[in-house]
Amino acid sequence: MRYIIVWLLRLASGQNLPKEQLRLPLAAEPPDVFRCLPQYFLEDIVANFKYIVANMPDIIPSTQCEEIMTICITFLRDTHYIQSPYVKAGLVTILFHGVWPYSSNMTKGVLGDVLNGSPFAHKHLLHALMNFYIQAESTGTHNQFYDKFNIRYEIFQVFKCIWSNSIYRDNLSKEAAYVLSLVSHLRQG
Repeated sequence: MRYIIVWLLRLASGQNLPKEQLRLPLAAEPPDVFRCLPQYFLEDIVANFKYIVANMPDIIPSTQCEEIMTICITFLRDTHYIQSPYVKAGLVTILFHGVWPYSSNMTKGVLGDVLNGSPFAHKHLLHALMNFYIQAESTGTHNQFYDKFNIRYEIFQVFKCIWSNSIYRDNLSKEAAYVLSLVSHLRQG
């Protein structure tokens, strides 16, 4: 799974991973080599890690936490690379279970420290979660009403985990100022 994660990120980004640090956002159009891959490559990763992070988080080594975090943030930030809304929601579920304490002597889950300490997460997590929070409005089918609330609840729990980190609060202020400037500019134009 670790190999496939790095390989998928390499195909999607066109960057020499893991030798280089992943740069986001990805290109507006997914590369043909990534677009032609069967969706189950990513579906398998999401399904496996949803189960592992929820039920056996203690078997995940710290190096793999970084890779799990990176793939979740990358494809939540650039959701147009994934067709399935359920795979996208699964990425949020991985983060949700990853920040949920799995033993009584923990305050954060297996991904909590990585999300709070990674410069990559500091730079991209907040934007990725806010982006998908908005997109959740059109996620789901016959049970869409419940799907969007579950997704938003999971995103809220991730926000609760990272909120103690002042970097995220500063990023939220910057993001809000940017959105307000865009709205102001649109009203004037």
